[in-house]
Amino acid sequence: MPIRTNRPRWLLTLAMAVSIVTIATPAFADRADTEVRQSDEDAAAEGIAFAGSAFLETSIGRGTFITDPDARRAYVNVLLSLRPRLILLPSHGLSLEVRLDMDVNAIESVDSDRIAPHEVRVGDLRIGVRADEIVTVDEATFTLSGRFDLVLPTSKESRFLTKVMGLRAALGAGFEPLPWLAVDYSFAVTRNFHLYNTPVVNTDDFKRPPVARVGGAEMVAEGLVAQGGHVTGWVVSNGLDITFTPIEPLAITLSWGVAHAFRDVSYPDDDLYASPHATAGVGQSDVMWGGLEVSYAVHDHVDLALGSWTEQAPKTADGEAFRFPFWDTTNGAANRQVFYLTVTGSLPPLR
Repeated sequence: MPIRTNRPRWLLTLAMAVSIVTIATPAFADRADTEVRQSDEDAAAEGIAFAGSAFLETSIGRGTFITDPDARRAYVNVLLSLRPRLILLPSHGLSLEVRLDMDVNAIESVDSDRIAPHEVRVGDLRIGVRADEIVTVDEATFTLSGRFDLVLPTSKESRFLTKVMGLRAALGAGFEPLPWLAVDYSFAVTRNFHLYNTPVVNTDDFKRPPVARVGGAEMVAEGLVAQGGHVTGWVVSNGLDITFTPIEPLAITLSWGVAHAFRDVSYPDDDLYASPHATAGVGQSDVMWGGLEVSYAVHDHVDLALGSWTEQAPKTADGEAFRFPFWDTTNGAANRQVFYLTVTGSLPPLR
C-alpha cells in the first residue's frame, strides 16, 4: 500500500470557519453597512471588482441506508469549495474565477481504504474565465453564458492518473418563461492530458515496492509501475435544471444530466467477455445524475439547501433497461443515493 499522509482534521475545520465568517458576515451586518455595500456595487458597475462564494456541504449516503448489515457502508463527507472572482467587465458578467475544493470523511466507509482516516483531500485547482451574459434577450428572458477553465492536477487522484492538465469549455442557456419558472441547459467538453494511458505509481512512495517484472510492460520508466486500467481523455456532458419558485424565498430545483467519457485506450474487438450490448473497439463509459433540491434564501448573501443526488450508469447492469435518474432503485448493495445539506455564502449578493 502507498505511504499515507494523515493531515490533521483541524486544517479543514479552520478553513471552513474562516470561509464562512468571511463570506457570510455581511449577511448579518447592521444597517450602517448598507452604504458600504452600495459603494462596492457602484464600483463594480464602473470597473474591476472582487467577488466570490463559498460552499460548505455535508453529505450522507452511498450505502449508508442499506438494511443488510453485511452490505451496509456508512459514509459521511464534508466538502468546502472556495471560488473567488475578479470581475473585469460587469456589463457582460466577464470575470476570472479560481476554484479549489477540499473534503474529508467525517465517517469512514469500507470504500475509504485508499486514504488515511479523516484525511483532508484537496481537489484539482481550476482557473477560468466566465461570461455570464454573452447574449441577453430581455423580451424572451433568455441568457447565453459561457466559460473556459484550465484544470491543474493538484489532487492525489489526478497525480495517480498522471494528469498533466485539463481544458474545459462550457456553454449555458437560461430561459424564464414564467416569473416562477426557470430552465437552464448546459453543455461542456473536457479534454484531459496525461503522461501515460494508464494509472502509474512511483515505487518510492511504497514501503514495499510493488511487484513488477524486470523489463516488463508494466515498468513504464525507472521507478514507475503501471497499475492497469485506463485514463479518460475526453468528457462530453449535458445538463438540465428546472427551478420552481412557488413562494419567495423558497426554490425547488430538479436536475438531470448525462456525461460520456472516452478512454484513451479502447477494448479489443475480439474480447470474449465483453457485454453483448457493448460496441467493440470503443473505450467509452457513461454516467447519469439526477437531483432534487429545496433551497431557502436566509439573506441576500446566504442560502441554505437540502437535497438528494444520485450518480449511476444510465442503464442497468444487463443493459436491458434505463435506471430511474432521481432515486437509486437498482444498485442494491452498491446504493448510490446521497443526501446533503449546503450553506452558500456569496459576495456580491446572490440575488
